[in-house]
Amino acid sequence: VEDLIVEDTEKGKYIFASKSIIGQPTIDLLSQIFPKIIKSMQFPKSMRWGEKSLRFIRPIRWILTLYGKEIIQFNLNGLDSENITYGHRLLAPQKIKISSTREYFKKLEKSYVIVDPKIRENIVKTDIKQLIKEIGGEKIINEKQLKEIIYLVEYPNAILGKYDKKYLELPKDVLTVVMEKHQKYFPVFKNKDELLPLFIVIINNSKKHASKIREGNENVLR
Repeated sequence: VEDLIVEDTEKGKYIFASKSIIGQPTIDLLSQIFPKIIKSMQFPKSMRWGEKSLRFIRPIRWILTLYGKEIIQFNLNGLDSENITYGHRLLAPQKIKISSTREYFKKLEKSYVIVDPKIRENIVKTDIKQLIKEIGGEKIINEKQLKEIIYLVEYPNAILGKYDKKYLELPKDVLTVVMEKHQKYFPVFKNKDELLPLFIVIINNSKKHASKIREGNENVLR
């Protein structure tokens, strides 16, 4: 009753309720909101891992959440949020402490993880363009495949592979389907209608390991 007030309006007197709601700190609200957001995410294909019931596109191994320099604390599926992340699984798998949101991108880049997908896409396009230029081929990029690949790699580099010329006797569509759909390679074209016995593969690794990786990918096509 104490919260009720009477006010005059164009349609006469009306009773209104006046209620003050005390605000909560942003970080406390985020601690409640984030677990709900993660749990509500839907994917065409999802999975469970361990003995937990949470479904997600891939297993969640750690949770980094910061508001400025403060950790947004919550527990999800038995994991406590923290200010720790990790670098590239093969090239720099050590722990990385993140002190603020501003240093997140820089520290991960030094540990061979390019966070921004736009930057990864630009790296891939630039690498492909350079390789095509060196061999005198024609730049024909499957954009749909490109969009998929940039979300499969953290530290993209493009390398050139080759296969036996005898396979060029097969229909072009057979070769391109095998390379694009099955192996996620980019076929190399001499022109719009003619393939070269070459392909480009986007690796999630440093180019210093290119020779061994190239050999493995070439063996797949044999």
